[in-house]
Amino acid sequence: MNFRHRIQRALVLLAVPLLLPLRCPAQDAAAEAGKKMQAAYEASRYEEVVKLAEEFIKSYPQSPNLSSAQLLLARAQYSLGKWSESIANYRKVKTATKEKEIQEEAAYYLAQAAAAEAESLPEKSTERKKKIEEAIQAVGDFAKEFPESKSMAETFLLRARLQVQLGKFTEASQDLEAARKADTDGSMSEEIDYLQGYAEARRADELLADFKRTDAEAAIARAGQIYARLASGANPALAAEANLQLATLDVSARRFDEAMERLRAVPGKQELIARLETKLAPLKAELAQMSTPSPAKISQ
Repeated sequence: MNFRHRIQRALVLLAVPLLLPLRCPAQDAAAEAGKKMQAAYEASRYEEVVKLAEEFIKSYPQSPNLSSAQLLLARAQYSLGKWSESIANYRKVKTATKEKEIQEEAAYYLAQAAAAEAESLPEKSTERKKKIEEAIQAVGDFAKEFPESKSMAETFLLRARLQVQLGKFTEASQDLEAARKADTDGSMSEEIDYLQGYAEARRADELLADFKRTDAEAAIARAGQIYARLASGANPALAAEANLQLATLDVSARRFDEAMERLRAVPGKQELIARLETKLAPLKAELAQMSTPSPAKISQ
């Protein structure tokens, strides 16, 4: 999943519900099985979780902890990249549970897993296109059912990326504007900007092909503004990529001298690595001094 794909970077996970111990002595084995399953999940032993959860579901179909086992199974399968299995089990969880937070998690990861499954298929295949459309529908279902979710920015960004892959650049731009509004802390602004610049640039190509030069020039101008903002930003890798995209826009507009000047200014691999290391050095030093770095620092 990599069309400047960073969607895996900061997913908001809901807390794992505790598998409640059963009071009936006859159910001690089920309680112990539940504890082992949760311990394996917390230790990220996902293959073991799948095995234990499947055994639990088969052995204790009447257990009050059945939905918890189903949830851990879906989470483990998602973590292992078993998309279709994860989707099937998240659907079961969403149908079975009455807890709103768990329903939200299930719907969110249904959309994420559907997108991941689609993007694992060969490009330009009929099946990939079908799966992308299904993922777009899953995102729409999530947005409709949980409009107040704190994950709306990621969700709109996900749908925008899927729309771009189908060549629906106008729809992608609309979703990116929605993502920008939902991203209240600005933590996803660079991702949104980059994809919006790309969508506007590709829309300009389509407009030029339809001989709609005035509209195309407006789209190129919007893409240029976005890329220029990224090119002057603090992220060296993103700035280099933005300059490459600006050079492409210059070529489209027949500004060949400007394009050559931008290309000459793009740093080479070693220089770019050195810039990134310089940028990361202060944060690395700060993290090294912390016994337990905060989630915010780790995210940075």
